[in-house]
Amino acid sequence: MSNTSDFSAISEICTEKTFWNLKGKIIRLWQVSDFNGNRMPFSIEMVILDEAGDRIHASLKKTLIYKFRNDLFEGKCFSFENMGVANNGGGYRTTKHTYKLNFQFSSKVKYLPALTITKSPYQLVPISEVIGGTYDTDYLVDIIGVLTGVGSERELERNGNMTKLNVIELEAGGFKIQCTLFGSYVDDLNSFIASGDIPNAIVIIQLAKAKSFQDKIHVQNCIGCTKVIFKPTCDAAVSMRNRLSETVDTPSPLGLTQLQPEAKLDPREEFLYGTPRNTMQGLKDATTNEVYVVLGTIKRIVNRENFWYTACICSKAVIPDSQMFYCEKCDRHVKKVFSRYCLRVRAIDHTDCATLVIFDKEATALFNKSCVDMLAEHGVAVSEGHLPPEIAGIIGKTFLFKVETKVDQNPRFEQSFRVRKICAMPDVINEFKKKWGEEEAAFFKNAMEASSLSVLLDKGKAPMIAGSSDVLNQDDFSLTEPVEKCKEMLLGEGSGIVTQDLLPKFAVADCEFDVVEISQKGSAASSKRGSPTTDDDEMNMSLKMLRKTIKIEKP
Repeated sequence: MSNTSDFSAISEICTEKTFWNLKGKIIRLWQVSDFNGNRMPFSIEMVILDEAGDRIHASLKKTLIYKFRNDLFEGKCFSFENMGVANNGGGYRTTKHTYKLNFQFSSKVKYLPALTITKSPYQLVPISEVIGGTYDTDYLVDIIGVLTGVGSERELERNGNMTKLNVIELEAGGFKIQCTLFGSYVDDLNSFIASGDIPNAIVIIQLAKAKSFQDKIHVQNCIGCTKVIFKPTCDAAVSMRNRLSETVDTPSPLGLTQLQPEAKLDPREEFLYGTPRNTMQGLKDATTNEVYVVLGTIKRIVNRENFWYTACICSKAVIPDSQMFYCEKCDRHVKKVFSRYCLRVRAIDHTDCATLVIFDKEATALFNKSCVDMLAEHGVAVSEGHLPPEIAGIIGKTFLFKVETKVDQNPRFEQSFRVRKICAMPDVINEFKKKWGEEEAAFFKNAMEASSLSVLLDKGKAPMIAGSSDVLNQDDFSLTEPVEKCKEMLLGEGSGIVTQDLLPKFAVADCEFDVVEISQKGSAASSKRGSPTTDDDEMNMSLKMLRKTIKIEKP
């Protein structure tokens, strides 16, 4: 039997040693089903908590289940000896420890009834932090809240099987989050609601997966791993219940809100008004992570020979290994895999061309056919390097693409953009062309008018500032004749006194109205001078009016 000194704290576990001994409490224990339909589970997973409050994940592979399955119980304390260590990775990590433990054939497990660990089995994260986007979604999350809403149960087809689905809403600290429940978790929810004890019910969801859907963060259960606790009795739940009894904002005890499924966004609203528009050149010049709508025509399929890939159930590509497949995200070997689309297309508009990546969900909706069905129907042609006619048929067609830009792409690789949604509806595409065509035409018209006005102003500015008598030689200038005549008369009246051009001073006259009046009267005077009955008083009046506006200074 090992001494106490032979056991290490969870915080000390690393790869410096091959095998480790520790004592701890199993706070979560579950089986992972074999997706190949075998009755035996694929593995047994658990989370272990020690006296210091640290936790670590441990895995028991399929070939060793028979040896330990009857010795492990959730909520009990054990000693674990000769446990192997490995890196803790993937997108569904239950702890933030860098490493995880693996049971070996030589491992030993002993129940310790005298050991008591009172640390909370939950690491509760505020709902505000989860929906705020600051939580790392690679780690499963524990949340607590008041049950404020329940959706309508419905069925969903997943991997060829029908699965129950429902949504609940939790509230804490003024923030709300929705949790999607699948399968047996829906049955547990129905049983709780049927009990009738639901007003102000507190719920804890342990080890849930946070995901983003339609730009909103929600959580959902992981099959087997997640645990939903209705009306828990832990300290955190008691504290929240006490706060509810003291606040005036207590949710109504009359019943729960009936959550309505989110209506699908109308394509016209989504592509014409709900998302900013851009061009192919604009996508390449983007400096922020954003989602845009762009109109483009597909010119060719870039990856004609590998438009599909083999994926794990988590949708990530797998690597063939040991007559199985290895998934890096799940960090394990899997036997059940699926074929999924991954189309790289070259699209063009009036500004530039760009590479767009269309994944399985969007491609399935575009072709109205799954990748599995596509390969089953055209498997021979695909193996010979030919494109299925459905895929070849999109070449030369114009679509509206809802794409995202990422500024952190590796500059060594060709820039590409992921397609989030595709609209192939002719009426929406035509309306898009008309809408933006009219707006661009109006924009260019205003720009041209502004440019023309600027040119005219620039041309008119030079002679007015120069004050040259060259302006007076232009026939279309209304002040030409009267100003020239008046200038001659002034010079004739006192040629020894006035030697400078009067036009600069005339150009900066204070009263614009007087200038117009002079122009009008000057024209009349000019016409009368051609007549032998011209009255000198008319001329004197014009001179007086001009002197009133122009100050002549002696040298």
